[in-house]
Amino acid sequence: MKGSLVATLGVAIVGVGGWACGENISWFSDPGRVNLTSHGTAMGTDFDFELGVFSAGFEPTAFNRGSWLNHWTAAQSTSYSAVDSRFVALHSVAGNLPPFVVGAEAWIFGRRDGPTGTEWILFRHPSWTWPAPNPLSPFPLEWNASAATIVMAGDLDADGMPHLMKSEEVQDFSQWRVLALSGEPLNGSDDDPDRDGVENVIEFLAGTDPQNANSLPGAQPSIIGNGGGFLQVDYSLRLDRLAAWTVEVGSDLVGWESGDDEVEVTAGGAGVLARDLTPRSGASRRFMRLRVLLP
Repeated sequence: MKGSLVATLGVAIVGVGGWACGENISWFSDPGRVNLTSHGTAMGTDFDFELGVFSAGFEPTAFNRGSWLNHWTAAQSTSYSAVDSRFVALHSVAGNLPPFVVGAEAWIFGRRDGPTGTEWILFRHPSWTWPAPNPLSPFPLEWNASAATIVMAGDLDADGMPHLMKSEEVQDFSQWRVLALSGEPLNGSDDDPDRDGVENVIEFLAGTDPQNANSLPGAQPSIIGNGGGFLQVDYSLRLDRLAAWTVEVGSDLVGWESGDDEVEVTAGGAGVLARDLTPRSGASRRFMRLRVLLP
């Protein structure tokens, strides 16, 4: 399912115990720390944490959250303990079948899923790379959440003030339409119940009201640079939506191009800024559109 929005401008060692035949990975968070949901409430036992990797060639970004779970493989999972305010587990690496190849980036992914909302936290440290089996190693690798420096979802405060972990609320299309399209029969991703020319899937990503024709996604175009200049569009988007999307550019409304060589996309506070890397020349026109793919 997909939709598009076109913008035109004329333009420490943890006592987990145990021993197994393989390289052991002790992955954990410190006990007794404050860990919160996105609403500021304490994490509970409904949170599960997973140790795993993404498929080869896939890098989780703010732009492809809708594809994270499709590319994620967990090696081990454990439940959060509300009593100890922590998660802790010990995983033994006995082999290296894909995607758990030597050197693969390892991540810790915490999730709580509900009918109308989901909480996520995803983080790693650059040194967390998947090891080869080593049954002679007497000490486990220690991957402590407080040491993580790369956080793709949620928040992690290494100093523990006021919290160590704080998850982030994310939402998929089916959860969103329970609230935004309640009682509306035109609730499919490609439908447009308010007849404003914007499909529901775009309203979902933009955070606008799909039943109010005056609530429209923000897409502010401009021309920057000298000469013919470059088309640039400031999109107001919700980066907490579970959708994979791309920005495409072209010289007409038929052929479209995307990728780092064609368009520069930067995530920022209230959305993204996209700049066409092909300059306008003379009276030529350039076009830009946002394409959305639901998981």
